[in-house]
Amino acid sequence: MDNPKLGVDMAFKDDLVISNQGDIQLTADAANVKSAVIRRLNTPVGELLFHPGYGNPLYDILSDIMTESWKGKAITAIRQCLAQEPRISVDTVSVEIFPEDRIARFTIAYKLLDDPRSDNVVWEASLL
Repeated sequence: MDNPKLGVDMAFKDDLVISNQGDIQLTADAANVKSAVIRRLNTPVGELLFHPGYGNPLYDILSDIMTESWKGKAITAIRQCLAQEPRISVDTVSVEIFPEDRIARFTIAYKLLDDPRSDNVVWEASLL
């Protein structure tokens, strides 16, 4: 582990990742933070029983009509969501919408705590 401030957690893809030895695989450092960012984006606010403020407020507006003003609200929601993650600072959030398919694709650039390098996540939200 290069930076202990970034932590270690269980590795997830769609489910837990199992190592060749049959143990739960771990993820650390930048990969751990990216995994945590994606988990946070995928969790609606209020879903986590003992942490009701944890999650992404975007889910509250996903059923609204996707217009240019919706894009601004969506970007604000993503920024609010990621402001809860103390290991990153968000540089940019952009969104491309596909109203007929009810899909929004976000590109999020961020910096890790105590690390000059940038990383990014491309994340899609869908009403379906």
